[in-house]
Amino acid sequence: MVEAKPKSYKERQREARAAASAQRRAEKAAWQRRVELIITARMMALDAIKLTIRDRGDKVGNYSLAQLRAQANEMMGPWLILKAKQRIAERNSRHMSKSQRSAARALSLNVNHAQNGAPK
Repeated sequence: MVEAKPKSYKERQREARAAASAQRRAEKAAWQRRVELIITARMMALDAIKLTIRDRGDKVGNYSLAQLRAQANEMMGPWLILKAKQRIAERNSRHMSKSQRSAARALSLNVNHAQNGAPK
């Protein structure tokens, strides 16, 4: 049976720094997701308020930004948060599919370029 060699101080510190860095990155990503969710929900609520004002025949410009925000804050609820999550998921899926398409396109351009015998 082979015994494991104890790690040096330098290796242990490197692993500890890597773990701490990974934890900070995960916390930052979670915080950014929360901020994105709140901002998206607020924008959706504000758009809905503006739409209802226009539907009544009023002008949005007749209302101050503070009044619009107050009405939008009253509209915020769990259902709006769910709608915001759906919108973010749709936006992210569209973004991912675009990046996959552009990567495939770039590959085909490189292949075609090489097939045409272009000099490097």
